[in-house]
Amino acid sequence: VVLGYFEMIGKCLPGQNKTSTDAFNNGLKDFFNASENIDRAYSKDGQIGKDQMESFFKDLKNIFYNLARCGLYHSIQLDIRLVFNSWESELFTYHHNKIQNVVTDKATGEETVTASYGQISLNIVALITRLKNHFVEYIKKIKNPIETDLRQRFENWFNSQNETLIRSPKPPKFIELSSVIIPTNSH
Repeated sequence: VVLGYFEMIGKCLPGQNKTSTDAFNNGLKDFFNASENIDRAYSKDGQIGKDQMESFFKDLKNIFYNLARCGLYHSIQLDIRLVFNSWESELFTYHHNKIQNVVTDKATGEETVTASYGQISLNIVALITRLKNHFVEYIKKIKNPIETDLRQRFENWFNSQNETLIRSPKPPKFIELSSVIIPTNSH
């Protein structure tokens, strides 16, 4: 349910938000602030180094958009590359090359790794807490008169989502339904 937050908030932020993927990734990046706080993400092999950053960002977007958002919205299931927990102290832990696709040659029995995937273990309690905090900070920014660009982006997004109501000259007519009395079997 909370995955919709990233797309919604991403549409209101600066950047290219032409598609739902763009908006989701923009909101995800803002939420995790990944470019500035990469040191908060840890691998089981130690802190992620500069050589793993590109792989990390690719995995982060892929895991959250394709495997979590699209997985839940379209297939009603998560992929094994995203694991929820409530016990780790970090918001998320990135496990570089945690999952490997191994093919075994039937003739020789030799195993070959054909692909490696990262895995994110996400503390769901910390996620919800941080989502609330992120939203509170976003509201503060929107209320700040100096944030004209952000305010305009929010207004444009809000208007586009409520276009029918805004363009309507008067409220829609209410249809009055006659009351129906349903007898009960009480003794």
